Amino acid sequence: MDFPPNVGGIAAHVYELGRALVRLGHDVRVASFRIPADTAAQEDMDGMDVRRAAPGPRWLWRRNLRRLLKASVADFHPDVIHVHGLRPLTPSRGLGVPVVFTNHTSGFLTRMTQGPLWRRRLGGMLAHVALTIAPSHELEEASIRAGVPCARTRYIPNGVDAARFTPDVDGAPVRRELGIASDALVVLAARRMVPKNGVRYLAAAAKGFVRDDVTLVLVGDGEERPLVERILADDGVRDRVILAGSRANPEMPGFYAASDVVVLPSLQEATSIAGLEAMATGRPLVGTRVGGIPELIEDGRTGVLVPPTDPEALAAGVRRLLDDADFRKKAGDTARRQVLERFSWDVVAAQTVDAYKEVL
Repeated sequence: MDFPPNVGGIAAHVYELGRALVRLGHDVRVASFRIPADTAAQEDMDGMDVRRAAPGPRWLWRRNLRRLLKASVADFHPDVIHVHGLRPLTPSRGLGVPVVFTNHTSGFLTRMTQGPLWRRRLGGMLAHVALTIAPSHELEEASIRAGVPCARTRYIPNGVDAARFTPDVDGAPVRRELGIASDALVVLAARRMVPKNGVRYLAAAAKGFVRDDVTLVLVGDGEERPLVERILADDGVRDRVILAGSRANPEMPGFYAASDVVVLPSLQEATSIAGLEAMATGRPLVGTRVGGIPELIEDGRTGVLVPPTDPEALAAGVRRLLDDADFRKKAGDTARRQVLERFSWDVVAAQTVDAYKEVL
């Protein structure tokens, strides 16, 4: 499974869930890959015993991970093996320990649309799993369509570190770094520029809300960056948009704190970690009605929901928040309260422990 220093949503999820499980008094061993290749093969990280298998071609990392899991069963004696993502599923078979699987990926949804052969293949991959956890109801339903019995699925959302992502963070240093005035309005999207994240539609919407007092900040990189830059240039708004590139997660609290509105223009999404980080910082969201985003955004209370692939609707949603400071403040405060009640890692970890108990 993915784990720091590798970056990405699954890596962040496993790290934060593991830390929260340790805080609840549980013993946690993480079996992952050495990415980058010079990463330590073994270390203690925030109370977790982290063991990493050597990377390589698919057949090799599968074999190495299998060996690492077998060794962990022999000397660590786990009660549960919790698999995150599709890649480690096959090596987790037949080890004599119940397997819980968290179905994170939009790739699962894509494969489910590719016909009955893929659905049967995915169902076969999940056959040995005792319980499937999904961070969105869409992924839960897709797991059931793949053949997982309804009784063996659970919806548990992603979580967020509400002590690190907080309204108390000072966003002024990020504004100074980016050259943004303290009284300007900032619209932020923290998204990898890949098709499923819909950044190209936000770029097309930008002409509908950027102006002298409004700056759009895009954090992230990816294959669609040239397309995004071309759209912004063609629409004459490139000079009002800052492309900040990829940033390490420890930098992100400052970026959210420097923003006034955060946008999730996604085409596919589970419980968006970026959305949760924004909510924890007390920022309102504009998001598309896809996947798990409507489970985060209560339209008119914590932000605005719009149809996907619709730049005009996206621009109108952003303008609605930019033009109403009272709505922005109330929505951000409500979003923060919802995080504390439903999405903090300690809450998510407690729900996960209950799921473990179901299979023991």
